[in-house]
Amino acid sequence: MKSKERMSKLKNKKLFKKIDPISFALVVLLGASATFAGVQLWLTGVNGDQTVSNPISGNKETVSTKGDETTAVNKTTDAKTVALLQETIKYPLEAEDITVAKSYYNQEADTKEQMNSLFSYTVGETKYTQESKGVSLKDSDNKEVNVLAALSGKVLTVKDEVLKGTVVTIEHENGVKTVYTGVYDVAVKAGDELEQGDVIGKTGSSQLEPDSGNVVHFEIVKDDTKLNPSDIIDTKLGDL
Repeated sequence: MKSKERMSKLKNKKLFKKIDPISFALVVLLGASATFAGVQLWLTGVNGDQTVSNPISGNKETVSTKGDETTAVNKTTDAKTVALLQETIKYPLEAEDITVAKSYYNQEADTKEQMNSLFSYTVGETKYTQESKGVSLKDSDNKEVNVLAALSGKVLTVKDEVLKGTVVTIEHENGVKTVYTGVYDVAVKAGDELEQGDVIGKTGSSQLEPDSGNVVHFEIVKDDTKLNPSDIIDTKLGDL
């Protein structure tokens, strides 16, 4: 009997000797990790809210999960920007019938049209000629009318210049700026956020074109290139 007990103790000792201490420690750690993960999953199920990064998205958006619902938040291009890019460019006058008093200078146009696209003015005894890189607009009855924001955007600058009068520049999405020259009774200042159709000021007489009546000179600039407003009126901002 004693011999059998001795043999059993020897077998048990050999069995424990075969278990590597490092391997044993790894087993314990893995077991603890599995237990911790299980607790975390249970807590997540209780709270119902979780925020994780979306690995599919290229714009670093965050996906917020709540129960069975998943919603995308903090997108680089948000709904407001999309809406602004869908705006169509409008002539910036509050008038039923608008007249183009001075057109955009086009080198390929005929002589008559080119002559109507030049500013001629005198400083002292010197006469100057300047090409129009926008359009001068007025009410067809030559009434003083409101100048409006052609697109939603932010007022970049409001400057008073000797010949041009007050010049208002508005910054928009898609690298576009609109410039309003010769504005009277200015109602905005730099930094103002404007919606399309907001009042900027009023039309009035211009030193650059004194024979045109109550006008405002309107320019559209895309990435520092001045475009012909008459060609892109009613065009979506995002299509420029």
